[in-house]
Amino acid sequence: MKIKKLIAFITVAALVLSCLFVFTACDKTPEDDGRTLVENDIFYSIDNINSTVKGFSLFFIDPETSGVILRKDGTATFRLQIFEGLSVLSQYLDGMGGTDMGIVLNMIYEYLPGLDLTDLDKTLEVFEGGLSLKLLNVDPEDAELQAMFTHMGETGCLPDNIVIPDGFGLEINTTYYIKDIVSPYDGTTYTGIFMGNHHEDGEAFLMMDLTTEEETNEPKIIMDYELMDIKIVAYPA
Repeated sequence: MKIKKLIAFITVAALVLSCLFVFTACDKTPEDDGRTLVENDIFYSIDNINSTVKGFSLFFIDPETSGVILRKDGTATFRLQIFEGLSVLSQYLDGMGGTDMGIVLNMIYEYLPGLDLTDLDKTLEVFEGGLSLKLLNVDPEDAELQAMFTHMGETGCLPDNIVIPDGFGLEINTTYYIKDIVSPYDGTTYTGIFMGNHHEDGEAFLMMDLTTEEETNEPKIIMDYELMDIKIVAYPA
């Protein structure tokens, strides 16, 4: 199992970065007919076994702290965080140096023009200011961590020495809305969660399907990005 998948996922999640609990729709938001919010605050916990990146289970994600929070006031939180004490898994990173991160980094630069990974302190500020994204348990004064970011910024690849802080994760705090969308291809109606500001192409920062488990009828959230081979599944806690 390769922990580099965690790093790739966290970076991608910052860009796209990536179901439905029974709720009662509140009043439609004034700016767009058909948008709704949950009636009561709810936390969907990440299913870390069935959530995958490149086919690898996200077993290292803590389901008690990782998930999606939807609130009746229209705000939402998306958080991914590894278990405390899993820094020992760095043994799995051997041989991962040189992995090309060019596509992911280009997507980051598109959303955050002028971003400079060689300045970790500034990078954290830009992430939070531009994407409402916090990197958890990241110390900008950590020389090894700064060296890793600098290497990625200068080469577009992961370095030989990959650093993962204990309890590392990301947290996005933003707004959301829920809306039914009809597929133009087959006429099927899908319910989606749309989080964050829309990109110039009209897509929301994060998009998730709201559905139910077929066999158990249990509600769930699915965030599925086939291009990146990322699938996140979450259930009400």
